[in-house]
Amino acid sequence: MSKFKKGETSTAIRLKKENISNSLDKKNEILSKLNNIDDIKVTIPLERVYLSEKSVLEWEDESLGIIKCSRNTAHQAHNKTILNSISLEIKRINKIISSSHNNKITDIKKNQKNRILKEENEELKNVLAEVYRAYIQLVEMINKSDNIDFSIRKKISNQKNILNHRNIRGVN
Repeated sequence: MSKFKKGETSTAIRLKKENISNSLDKKNEILSKLNNIDDIKVTIPLERVYLSEKSVLEWEDESLGIIKCSRNTAHQAHNKTILNSISLEIKRINKIISSSHNNKITDIKKNQKNRILKEENEELKNVLAEVYRAYIQLVEMINKSDNIDFSIRKKISNQKNILNHRNIRGVN
């Protein structure tokens, strides 16, 4: 015999469903309180120059009691009114973002690009330092091998002179 009757849901699933609905309600409440660009960028991590439904649904913050949920979960029948309200708030926030005179979002993007360029610059500096070290090591190896070659040539020359000297003495 099964644990649940047909159409009955476990308490864990019901709690999860309620938590997601409560989280969506909190998200809507927080979004409705955002009135300027500074509040928006501090509260919600913007990945682009606008706010999307996807980013709101993926938004999670334990301190605020907000959990993320999938699109399918958010679009269930019991969440429709909250989701419609969230959609209106997203549109309102996007108008605030687009009407921002200071273009702080583009400044954020520029700062991100600058940060990426700085990281690339540091990486290139490190690579350049490695190439320079390899070059110096190669130059030192060549100098050493030239010195070795020179000393070998000198020893061979000395041996030749010794042999020539002995041959000359032997002939005399």
